[in-house]
Amino acid sequence: MPPYEGGTNSGAPVDWTNAVWNTWTATTTTTRGTSRHASTSGWYETITSGSEWAGEPEPEETPEERAERLARERREREARDRRQQREYRERIARLDAAKARAEELLRLVLLPDELERYDATGSIEVTGSDGRRYQIDEGVVSNVYALDNDRLRIAALCCHPDLFPGVAPGSSLPGDAPPDRLPYADVHASQVLQLRHDAPAFWDKANIDWFDRDAQMQYQEQLIHRDRVQRRERQRRAGGRLAA
Repeated sequence: MPPYEGGTNSGAPVDWTNAVWNTWTATTTTTRGTSRHASTSGWYETITSGSEWAGEPEPEETPEERAERLARERREREARDRRQQREYRERIARLDAAKARAEELLRLVLLPDELERYDATGSIEVTGSDGRRYQIDEGVVSNVYALDNDRLRIAALCCHPDLFPGVAPGSSLPGDAPPDRLPYADVHASQVLQLRHDAPAFWDKANIDWFDRDAQMQYQEQLIHRDRVQRRERQRRAGGRLAA
C-alpha cells in the first residue's frame, strides 16, 4: 500500500503519520503537557509544543559528602536531645518548687484540728459558712463531699480554680512542652477558703453528683426559697426607688 500523499503540493510521497501529526499540532489547541525522559547527559523534557532541556540532574553525593551530612545530622539530633532534657529537668524543678510553696500555703490556711486530720489521713474536713461539714480529698475532680450530721457523704461537688492559669480554653500551646499545672495543694486551699467564707456560692458554681435523694430534694427546696426571697427583695428595692 503506497504511503498517504497529503499535506504537500509536490506530489512526493509523505508518510501519513507525519502529515496527520503536523496538521493536528497546527490546528488544535491543547493543554500543555510534559513528560520527562532520562538520557546519559541529563533530563530531556518533551512538551506538546516542542522539546527543551530541563537542566542537568542532581549530582550524586560523594562518600565524603554523605559522611559529612550524616555527622551534621547526628550533631543536630544530639543537641536537640540535650536541649529537651535540660528543659524537662528545669520544668520538673519548677513544678517541685511550686508544689512545696503550695503545700506551705495550705498548711497556713488550715485550722489546728483540720491540719491534724490532714496529717493523719491526707484529707481535709472543714466547716462551711452554712454550718455543714465538708470533706476535701486528693485530686481536683469531684473531690469535695458534703456530709450529713452522721458524717456520711450526701453529694460530691466539683468546683476548682483554673488548673492551667494563663492558657485560654481551646488555645494551642507553644512548643511541645505541656503547660505548668496549678499544684493540687493550691486547689485545696482555694476550696477550703471558698467553703469557709461563702459555701452557697461554691454550691452555685459546682457540678453536683447526689448520693442522697432526700438531701437533693431539700437542697432544691432551699434554692426555690432563696430565689423567692431574692425576688421579693428586688421588688421591694424597685418599689422604694419608684416612691422616691
